[in-house]
Amino acid sequence: MPASSKDTEVKEGQVIEALPSATFRILLTDGREVSGYLSGKMRVNYIKVLVGDKVLVEFSRYDDSRGRIIKRIYNKRSKFIGNNPVRDALFASASYF
Repeated sequence: MPASSKDTEVKEGQVIEALPSATFRILLTDGREVSGYLSGKMRVNYIKVLVGDKVLVEFSRYDDSRGRIIKRIYNKRSKFIGNNPVRDALFASASYF
């Protein structure tokens, strides 16, 4: 049964580690680290995701520890920069950026 849009949640994150089998460790804007994998359309269209890229991650409402990377964000100014001083301090102090 396909998931409807109300069964999923989309969040923004940054790739912090590339793992085997096209999986990635992602730091979300809320400070959580999750694992994510490439969506089928990203594989078919050969969209490469590298460490440091900002991505949109889709989560099932049943499991929020693993997500599907649905888009690579090309905009230089995203939710990571400039609109939340607490989050900006968190990302500035992170050792892997």
